[in-house]
Amino acid sequence: METPNFLPRDVALPYGLSSDGRLVSVDAVVRGLKCECVCPGCKRPLVARKGEIIRAHFAHQANAACATGFESMVHLLAKDVIEKRRGVLIPEVRVHAGETRKHVAPAKVLRLTNIRLEQWITGLRPDIVANYEGHDLIIEIAVTHKAEPVKITELRRRGSPAVEIDLSALHKQDITEDVIWDAIISSAPRYWLFNRLADRPKRKSSKRKPRGSKRFAFAHSLLPMNARP
Repeated sequence: METPNFLPRDVALPYGLSSDGRLVSVDAVVRGLKCECVCPGCKRPLVARKGEIIRAHFAHQANAACATGFESMVHLLAKDVIEKRRGVLIPEVRVHAGETRKHVAPAKVLRLTNIRLEQWITGLRPDIVANYEGHDLIIEIAVTHKAEPVKITELRRRGSPAVEIDLSALHKQDITEDVIWDAIISSAPRYWLFNRLADRPKRKSSKRKPRGSKRFAFAHSLLPMNARP
């Protein structure tokens, strides 16, 4: 792991939680404990440090280390950025049959509507549920912990299209909204947790493909299982 150019990630944070629960930049608050912010991970009080030599940052009192602060901050910021900028890049859809791979639909930037954060869906709590062209898409954000097998199994059972974005490499960067947005819309690894076209075994078929088959395949891949034509 690279050492950041100001302070270790378990000590310094560029964002904290304000008294009303919003994620705020250290640049937007007053100096010291008067910022009234807490750590996104451990919820202990933060000090806003704004010196002339070391870059401005939040720190725990007495520089106490926190194992969850940076992960929680990136996780929350990513959800905030998707909600604010209303977009995401989804990965291509591939079908695998033995050693054969077939590209069904290309990677694509989606413009999202009706974005819901941490919404309970009958025993399942995705990071984000958003709408694209009338169909819901589940988005999971991974920083240090990826989606657990039990969640993936439940997504498959429901037939819910879901993608996970891996932001684990961001520990090597100074975090800003623009850095998060670039990762979400372009640079971060991502993969389908469930996509019914990719999950379905490739079968030979004599049926002709409909016109505009690439667009059809992409839109079709977001349909839940119970909405198959």
